[in-house]
Amino acid sequence: MAFRLTIYTLIFIAANSAVYGQNNSSNSTAAGGGPSSAQNGISTMFLLKCHGVLMTLAWLLLAPCAILYVRFLRDPLKRILGDQLWFQVHRLLNTLTFICVLIAFICAIGATGGVWKGPTIYNSWEENLAWSSIHSLFGFIAFLLTIFQPISALFRCHPDSSARVVFNVLHAFTGYIGWLCALIAICIACVHFGLFANTSAATVLIIVFLVLLGIVALIMQIVAIQKGHQQQQEQHGTGCIGQSQLFVILALICCAIAVSISLLIIFA
Repeated sequence: MAFRLTIYTLIFIAANSAVYGQNNSSNSTAAGGGPSSAQNGISTMFLLKCHGVLMTLAWLLLAPCAILYVRFLRDPLKRILGDQLWFQVHRLLNTLTFICVLIAFICAIGATGGVWKGPTIYNSWEENLAWSSIHSLFGFIAFLLTIFQPISALFRCHPDSSARVVFNVLHAFTGYIGWLCALIAICIACVHFGLFANTSAATVLIIVFLVLLGIVALIMQIVAIQKGHQQQQEQHGTGCIGQSQLFVILALICCAIAVSISLLIIFA
């Protein structure tokens, strides 16, 4: 019952957001103003800012932490609330990612009035290759793969089942592809969209994020390989502590960069 109520609420919000977006478009056209000159409802610029902030937090903070935690800090001996700790953390971070992405998508619907801005067969080649069109395409793919994650989890088989490997591979593959598509969309927004207080700062921050994420992930992978060559009694020694510390450092880096980019969007 609670699940159905939540779904109905989200549908209601999406419908109202679309109505607001259509009202904004009509008002802006009539007044000859820009996207933030709407007289009624929520302004288009406000919806775009909410979209940008939520997507930034989802894909630069929550999703990377969820991926790296389950990749490098999976300890079957640690449990919380009846389930393994790594699973609870991974599920929590993915749930928060899902919520942020869903609300951000609703905001995008409201800002565009429900009109598809990506490539179509009716657009010219130049229009389909425009940065805004490519951004919409990769963003929509990321959204679909995000929605796929909880749906596929409903059909997850038992861990001891021989078919579980199929779910694991599919879950990981769609998760990585979704994150990469979202990252491409965010990079396009940072470089080519004038929706930031400082476009150059946003571009530098996204580059720093990618570099530091790659470095920390590589170090964690090296530590994991070293752990694999150690004896069983050493697996919970300095190597595990090192990975935990690296994860905390990465989480702080992701948080700082995500918040910084969000502030650039808010104060634009």
